[in-house]
Amino acid sequence: MLSSNYSNKVDWSKVFRIWCDIFTPQIGMLHYFTKNELGHGDEYRSFQVGSFRSALSPEVPNAGWMMFYGDDFSEKINFGHLEDAGFYVKNESGGYVVRITDEIQDVANDFPSFSRRREEMKKLFPEKFFLE
Repeated sequence: MLSSNYSNKVDWSKVFRIWCDIFTPQIGMLHYFTKNELGHGDEYRSFQVGSFRSALSPEVPNAGWMMFYGDDFSEKINFGHLEDAGFYVKNESGGYVVRITDEIQDVANDFPSFSRRREEMKKLFPEKFFLE
């Protein structure tokens, strides 16, 4: 887990992809938590700390701005549908990187639009893939 203060001087997408290349996770998340998502209670706590509840049988509480899905998750997701809907999808580092919007600042600059786009994306995943 890496936690940091946000800076627009950092290419967070590149940092995340390098980490995924080094560690080859089954699931990984890069997200910019703003006041819109902080402090929403226990149901959000797992999402905020990026724990996915269990190393052996992870669960996905919500979608972060950029996610990495390894082999165990990739078999359940139709990445073609995500691409067709305009989401960034790239097969790399032994899995798939999926991004909701072009810029991570979208989470802070226009959370309602980011949130709507995230909900559109989640509808393209298998039912009950996300815990919410």
